[in-house]
Amino acid sequence: YIKNTEKLNYGKEHQYKLTVTAYDCGKKRAAEDVLVKVSIKPTCKPGWQGWSKRMEYEPGTGSLALFPNIHLETCDEPVTSVQATIELETNHIGKGCDRDTYSEKSLHRLC
Repeated sequence: YIKNTEKLNYGKEHQYKLTVTAYDCGKKRAAEDVLVKVSIKPTCKPGWQGWSKRMEYEPGTGSLALFPNIHLETCDEPVTSVQATIELETNHIGKGCDRDTYSEKSLHRLC
């Protein structure tokens, strides 16, 4: 049996190398030691990866991909269905999509 005295951290080391010496029940040492490599896997958190909660967009600059690098991390578990909702919001006067009711001149002043 090999036991550790502290948690092995993937962020610190990806692999630990240990030299193990075997002893039998009579405390007789093995002729040779053996090298044991312990590979650490990163902690997997299922969910959407590669997206940003906040983006900047300059009006009139054309289309902008909202999530060009997004992917769903499933941690190798089977997925039967996926449902996603996106809500866009601005952080200033005229929040949301109320701009449709403004004239172009008013929009320029607000933005």
